[in-house]
Amino acid sequence: PNGREGDSDVPTVYLVVPNSNPGGNQGPHIRAAAAFGAKELVLVGFESFATHGAHGAQSHIDVVYAHTWAEAFNYLRSERCCEVIAIVNPPSPSAAIFAGDPTPGSAPLLPSEPLHHRRFTGATALVLALRPADAAAAAPLADRRMHLAQHAPPPRRPPFKPQGRAAAEQATPRGVAALRESSTASAARTSGPEAPPAAPPEASSKVVVPLDSSAVACAALQHFAAWSR
Repeated sequence: PNGREGDSDVPTVYLVVPNSNPGGNQGPHIRAAAAFGAKELVLVGFESFATHGAHGAQSHIDVVYAHTWAEAFNYLRSERCCEVIAIVNPPSPSAAIFAGDPTPGSAPLLPSEPLHHRRFTGATALVLALRPADAAAAAPLADRRMHLAQHAPPPRRPPFKPQGRAAAEQATPRGVAALRESSTASAARTSGPEAPPAAPPEASSKVVVPLDSSAVACAALQHFAAWSR
């Protein structure tokens, strides 16, 4: 497309996605971009792509091609007046699990800020730079680097339910009395002044849930839709 966007202050969003393999499936990204009202989907790399899972959404969004990240960013800045934001992975090296790449232990090359801290104005390009190679190539060229902050509590163990003979023994009056004595003793041990204080919620262990790029795209586009003005 030629020509500049009419008004750079209008809150419009562009989704930029790597297409590193010829014929790579972009159906989920097309569907996400169309569902959240993205102006264009910009593919970086190969021009040929598949639309499995788009469910007809390819008829509702324009697709633009760029061979390199520099070419894509130049188009977005000069032709679409966009601020370019690279969406990278969480900054903690111990928790960096790249979307689509199950190999842990890699960290973003540059610091990033949580996406939910951002209030969007004007035209914005959201760049999915999640894989290490894409983060290394695209993130340094972007105006900002942001990530999705997520917190998943550790899984809780289900309460122990005795089976068989143990369950039958606990069901007797003697077993019920023993359980009551055990609970009373346990409460007495933990209710005294020497009982350790409970850990605050923010000190609980954090788990980064591996997300595929289409899930990251949906979350980022939804945040733009909610916080653009």
